[in-house]
This record gives sequence, structure tokens and C-alpha cells, in this order.
Amino acid sequence: MKFCVIVPVFNHGHTVGGVVRGLRAVVGEGIAICVVDDGSGDGSGEACAGLAGVTVLRMTRNRGKGAALLTGFRWALERGCTHAVTVDADGQ
Repeated sequence: MKFCVIVPVFNHGHTVGGVVRGLRAVVGEGIAICVVDDGSGDGSGEACAGLAGVTVLRMTRNRGKGAALLTGFRWALERGCTHAVTVDADGQ
């Protein structure tokens, strides 16, 4: 089994960085994390860029959470992941 975490985000630049750092602390270095920025205008993707083991995918326009999740699932499949956990970026 190969796990990953997918975090769809739209305009949660103030929380997503903390959420991803918290995830990294919980899942460790061996689990890939993908943040899918769904066309945010507040720097949400940039808040996670450069974090160790985190891939940021940017959608050019907002297409909705479902499309962001599908983008993340495609990314996971391309990397051979068998399981994906999704986590909201708003810190709740």
C-alpha cells in the first residue's frame, strides 16, 4: 500500500500552511502531500510552496472542490498511490 494526502484549497492562505505543517508532523516524511490550489487569489498555493515533501498543483481558475480532488487523485495515481486521504485546508 502507498498512501498520500490531498489538500484542496481555495482562498485559505491564512490557514493552509499550518494545516500542511500539522499533517507533515502527523504522517511523517514517508507520505506525500499534494496541495491543489483551485484558482485561489490569496496566495494559498504559495503558502505551501517549498515545504518539504509537499507538491503544489495550481489550477488557473476556480473549478470547484470536486475538480480539485480529481486533479489530486490523478496526481496520486500517476505516482502509484493506492490510497488517498483528503483534508480540508480551512483548519477545521
